[in-house]
Amino acid sequence: MADISPLQLAIVDNDAFALRGIEAGISRMLPESKFLWRVRKGGEAIEHIRFDEMQPDIVLVDMSLEDSTGPEVCYAIRSRTAHSSLLAITSFSLRRYADRVLDAGAQGIVAKDNISGMCSALQGIRASGALSIQLGTRVYAFRTAQEAYDGVHCSSSRPVSLTSRELQTVELCAKGKSLAEAAVIMQVKVETVKTNLKRAEHKIGVSSRAKIVAWWWEREH
Repeated sequence: MADISPLQLAIVDNDAFALRGIEAGISRMLPESKFLWRVRKGGEAIEHIRFDEMQPDIVLVDMSLEDSTGPEVCYAIRSRTAHSSLLAITSFSLRRYADRVLDAGAQGIVAKDNISGMCSALQGIRASGALSIQLGTRVYAFRTAQEAYDGVHCSSSRPVSLTSRELQTVELCAKGKSLAEAAVIMQVKVETVKTNLKRAEHKIGVSSRAKIVAWWWEREH
């Protein structure tokens, strides 16, 4: 039997006009849907996932955000929960981000200017858990939220010890601050912030800002 319960959605996009347009378009084409929240910063989306009692079925994540990248936000959310599926949206070529969001735990990717395609993707994720998308000659088989979550947590973590400044740097980035903003708060140069991040990444054994941010959110759970 088809699931006829309301589809609970959320969206993070730094463009206020796009936020309104996407919500209006989806609400018109999928009247059974409901937006729980809409935010413009990746850090705000992660805060909702961390603290809200009611969680969305699917979060639409724009790839171009002011405080972080879409793949970073996807990874941080997926590291925390298997409940909410993630649909990446972008104005750029889908192939530019497909590999990255697949690795970050998203369940699909769709063009930002294609509301009809977006609605089809949402329905596909709801029905099957994840999308399979052909881009050129390659087929991208996305994993379900649970499979992606299990993949993130399958490796055992080793003890980590960061200095107070390294930990502060990671915390500021996890909360959506840009490198420049973190430098002002910490009263250091931007290069120092970058160095702190690189040292922290090396210590915990990761190779990207997305993964070190996800590590911080796991630590705070």
